[in-house]
Amino acid sequence: MGIALGLAPVACWVATLDVVGRTAVSLQAPLWLGLGVVTWVAGFDVLYACQDEVFDRTHGLHSIPARFGAARALWISRGLHAVAAIAFAAFGLAA
Repeated sequence: MGIALGLAPVACWVATLDVVGRTAVSLQAPLWLGLGVVTWVAGFDVLYACQDEVFDRTHGLHSIPARFGAARALWISRGLHAVAAIAFAAFGLAA
């Protein structure tokens, strides 16, 4: 889901370029935005998966919390959100 959401800004940017007739504009800004969206969504997905850690372990599912534990999963989520914040800042600079 995060990848699909992350592709949306890039696809929208490309579609807008086609409408306005510009083809030589850099894709740097929408790629930063897409990376921000992907890591932001992934960070929240890891948080939500923490609720199902016991279920995932008992049913053999390989979620991040089931594999690394809830405490490490929270650090992974923090890291993903940090990358998202950096990517959103980079988007602002690139745009």
